Parts: sequence; structure tokens; C-alpha cells
Amino acid sequence: RLAGWILGVFRDRSKRTMLTLLKSLIRPKLEYCSPLWSPCKIGDIQRLEGVQRYCTRKIEECHGMNYWEILQHLKILSLQRRRERYMIIHTWKMHANMAPKTPGFSFYREEDRDGVKATLPKLYTNAQQSVKTL
Repeated sequence: RLAGWILGVFRDRSKRTMLTLLKSLIRPKLEYCSPLWSPCKIGDIQRLEGVQRYCTRKIEECHGMNYWEILQHLKILSLQRRRERYMIIHTWKMHANMAPKTPGFSFYREEDRDGVKATLPKLYTNAQQSVKTL
């Protein structure tokens, strides 16, 4: 809905204007608390990507390109890649004690050349099915 409103209000479809609107109005809504609810079903991921695809397709310079070519041309990442990147950065911060550790999440080394490994928290088997999909 927000993307439709933006495209209805702003007539300018230049790269600079559309990227500014995408990054300041649309993307924050799609990425708010994304590590907590990060979708794992392909349909949910495609639905989120569809919003960005819809907005980027409207840019004047991007007509005739597919979604991945548009992302390369605009030098932006897909929403899925941004969520993955954020989770990697957050995990590194937990390892470096720059962010509070999630209960049950720990780091260890078996051998120096294997690097650091992480132990993930256990999922409770008595939990609802929707909770087990972490």
C-alpha cells in the first residue's frame, strides 16, 4: 500500500528520487526487527522482495531489466541478502562481546584452523509448531 501511495504522490521516477524514497520510506517498514521474524518460507521471502521489485521496476532507467540486473545497476542488495548480512554482523558482535548474547547461544573452538563455531539454543519439543520453525 505504501509503495502505491508513494508512486501516486511522487511523479518523478528518476533514479535518485526513487532510491531515496525506497531507502527512507519503504525499506524501514520491510526490515523493522527483521532478525526476529526473518521469513524462511520461499513464498514469504518472494512477497517481501516483490515490494522492492515493484518499486525498482518503476525507475526510468530500469525498464527492460530483470530484478537482479536492476539491483546491480542501482548498487543495492536484495532484502534477503540484507537480512542475512545483518544476522552475520549481529552474530560477530555477540562473539566480540559488543552485543548481549542470546541465551543458549555460545561460541567454542575445537582446533585453531577450524575457526570459531557456535552452539545454537535448543528448541523445546513441547512448543507449538509455529515456534519450532526457528
